[in-house]
Amino acid sequence: MRDGSGECVGAVPAPVSINRNDGSFSTNYLEAMILYGRMSLDSEQAPETEYASRWEWRAGAGFQVNPRGRRFGSIDARLAEVYGPTRILAEGMMARRDSSWCGRLETEVRLQYIHDAPVGVPAFTTRAESACLPRAWGGTGLFVRFYRGQDYYNLGFADRISRLQFGFTLQQDTFLSFRIRPQ
Repeated sequence: MRDGSGECVGAVPAPVSINRNDGSFSTNYLEAMILYGRMSLDSEQAPETEYASRWEWRAGAGFQVNPRGRRFGSIDARLAEVYGPTRILAEGMMARRDSSWCGRLETEVRLQYIHDAPVGVPAFTTRAESACLPRAWGGTGLFVRFYRGQDYYNLGFADRISRLQFGFTLQQDTFLSFRIRPQ
């Protein structure tokens, strides 16, 4: 670049272009969480020879980081400036067996803070989800989810979104699978 008098001056870096055609970019992330949970064992409404869990909860915190550098799967340095690669996480979950119509009723909340959020990208994201798995449906159920914050798809990661989603869920690690035999 040249200034008004024709002298060379430092080059201005080109702005980062976000791929909005197919949303593809390469990054892997590492996530570490510390969780604490409790479970209540209850022999009521369980077969005579077994105890079953009646309710459970867990809560925890952690972090997520997208590695930088030249390693496989690391985030490009220019892209990291607009993505916000360091995140602090908090989550909580509660579940109960035999809650009215549901064989299992579960609610989970996850909060995420993007420590180095770029301008225009929300620093906080929230996801809240509830699921009802009727006993007669064999681990299949219905869910409702609310999400607000940075778009979690690659294509729109620089956008703020709010979504209310409904759907079916299949839970293979079913609530009643934890069983112990009484002594």
